[in-house]
Amino acid sequence: RPLTPYMTFVQQHRREYAGSPVAQARELGARWRSMSDEEKRNYESPEYTQWRAEHGRGSLSSKLKRR
Repeated sequence: RPLTPYMTFVQQHRREYAGSPVAQARELGARWRSMSDEEKRNYESPEYTQWRAEHGRGSLSSKLKRR
């Protein structure tokens, strides 16, 4: 399974934040949430886009909502 756009974003920006992994996660999460959908699309790989088209959301939460 290819990396999600969020995980690609984290890989690219993790070194910009000092401190503990928890502090890094908080800062990166806050930055991600403040981004527009258009900005987030910049982190979608072609592999992810293809996988998403073939499998839908693919998340457990979306499967549970159907029940």
